[in-house]
Amino acid sequence: MDEKVFPPPFPRPPPPFSPPPSPSFFLQKLTTATVTGTLKGYDALMNLVLDDVSEILRDDEGNTSSRSLGLVVARGTLLVLVSPVDGSEEIANPFVQAEE
Repeated sequence: MDEKVFPPPFPRPPPPFSPPPSPSFFLQKLTTATVTGTLKGYDALMNLVLDDVSEILRDDEGNTSSRSLGLVVARGTLLVLVSPVDGSEEIANPFVQAEE
């Protein structure tokens, strides 16, 4: 008789992550706050562990203030944007139609 092969009982872990030489990241959260810090780890749900975190708060009038938070676990469900601090630039939106 043919032998049945069953899948493993647990999903495989994600491949190992090798952070870039300067692993400082910029995070945009669902609130009005943005944070920058050094990536220390992550999991399959995109929860991030960041060290040396500083938070930048902006109010409705455009004033900014910042504070140091230290070691932070950022939940993946609250993240809108994850971007490296070095080596990134903003580009024009190619889907915006020109006004006539």
